Amino acid sequence: WRKPRTRRKRVVVVGAGLTGCLTAAMLRRSHPELDIELWERATYPSGRFGAGQHGADLGAQVLSVIEVDSGHPNAGADGHNLKGTDLCAAWEDVQLMVSQGWLRRAPEEQLADTEERMKYQGLWAHFWCLHGFSWLLQQLAASAELRLRRVERVKTTDLTVQLWATERRSGQLR
Repeated sequence: WRKPRTRRKRVVVVGAGLTGCLTAAMLRRSHPELDIELWERATYPSGRFGAGQHGADLGAQVLSVIEVDSGHPNAGADGHNLKGTDLCAAWEDVQLMVSQGWLRRAPEEQLADTEERMKYQGLWAHFWCLHGFSWLLQQLAASAELRLRRVERVKTTDLTVQLWATERRSGQLR
């Protein structure tokens, strides 16, 4: 009698932008046994923060999260289709990135007055990535030890989306 071989469960995260990289990193932390692949159309993790092969940062340059220990009545509470536990996890992730030197808190007086910031004053905390957000995404992907694949072709029908990808060499992010 032989014990049946157990295969590791495979998870594919499509898109290596901020959401994809954070999702994959959170999955790695909570389920280290998973075989996690990160599929991206660009040649490196970038999402809307990258352009071409030069890694120029585009789009938002401030990462905003709810500061769960701010004392604000909405801090860490369920709402807007978000669970308080997820908000707490996001805050912990950001604090880890701050401790690693990846992020630095942006001074409030250097940020533009937005309707959201004024309406919920004291609820949000804002962070800069001094090396750029493309760099941050590469760090997240590397620290989670993800298998990176480049999406080469996409085919869509009314009911399905098919993706074809090629694997990158081990450790290759660009």
